[in-house]
Amino acid sequence: LIKLCSYSQQEEKPTCFICYDDKDSAAEQWLKETLVPDLEEGGIQTIFYFKEICSERNLSNFHGLIRQTDQVLIVCTPQLKQTCEYRKKAPTGVALQLRIACERYQDTNKAGTIFPIYLTGDRATACPTEAIEPIQGLQLVGGNWEESTK
Repeated sequence: LIKLCSYSQQEEKPTCFICYDDKDSAAEQWLKETLVPDLEEGGIQTIFYFKEICSERNLSNFHGLIRQTDQVLIVCTPQLKQTCEYRKKAPTGVALQLRIACERYQDTNKAGTIFPIYLTGDRATACPTEAIEPIQGLQLVGGNWEESTK
């Protein structure tokens, strides 16, 4: 949490967009019960695609939030990888969110602001796009974090 906060140059709370497959109920539950409360306790404002907020924002504004947020966390799961592979030619939903998030590499100020978290599976089974394969991420193993280098 401290590392994420240190990247922000703002006096305001740093913002973090969380990209995940909203059809993956286990990932959504983990986010709601664990990660989001931890991030917010650490002083990071989270922006996520939970069904409750989707209807409150129009998609063009929502996509702008992905582009403008300080950090993007990608919760990698085999379900996310499968969804993104299925929607590769015509990205919508989370596949489109991921594509927009990866565009941050073209902005030199945001190139290092994308972080994969391997919630289930590993890089081979859960990485949703080649664009984030080289990024060292975190992997949840037995309830503990470790660097994902596989």
